[in-house]
Amino acid sequence: MLKTIKRVFPYSRFARIPHNAFVFLLFIFPLIAVTSLACRKKSCDTPLPYYGARGPVFTKDSVHIDSVLHTVPEFVLTDQYGNDFASGQLDGKVYVVDFIFTSCPSICPLMTRQMNRLRSMTDTSNVFLLSITVDPKRDTPEALRDYIAQNSLNAVNWYFLTGKTKEIYPLGWYGFKLSMAINKSSPGGFIHSEKFVLVDANGHIRGFYDGTNSVEVQELALDITCLLKEKT
Repeated sequence: MLKTIKRVFPYSRFARIPHNAFVFLLFIFPLIAVTSLACRKKSCDTPLPYYGARGPVFTKDSVHIDSVLHTVPEFVLTDQYGNDFASGQLDGKVYVVDFIFTSCPSICPLMTRQMNRLRSMTDTSNVFLLSITVDPKRDTPEALRDYIAQNSLNAVNWYFLTGKTKEIYPLGWYGFKLSMAINKSSPGGFIHSEKFVLVDANGHIRGFYDGTNSVEVQELALDITCLLKEKT
């Protein structure tokens, strides 16, 4: 479940740090960290991992670990045009999923901007994007179209999906392994993960990325390139 952790550092702690060390910590170290992460995957020689538990299988005489990889289950939702969107449309496609809602006052706008940035960095014909609402009662197809227009999004093969709460939440929990909940005390009335989920052409989850972090989204774009090569 999404948690925001705030740390407060007393000014006196910074006062005890030598000026050169302070400059290093404040400016140079973050630059090194970002550069290191951006350069971590320079090639696709190492395959991306698979995510999703391979749980125990109990038989009459033994217990063993299931060797079958987790696969996102089939689903049918409704897209921003009011049409049925079936998961079968994603067969053989690499795709990225996030969960948002259009009235979200916190992380969703940033996630959407980062997803739009990802759209500009990826092949629109071979890579699909899905943004699934956690507030389907208010996020009708019309509301989703308005959201796309208001944010000037490049929605080519980017589907904003709505449906029934009883279908969307289990899909998020068990299918995409993300946390989400209705919570009246949270901003906008919902809690949901900030993660972007990368799914390969066979429906296997291959990565989770912070959708509010531009460096991780850049890494996601590189990993998509690797999956497209793996697919061929």
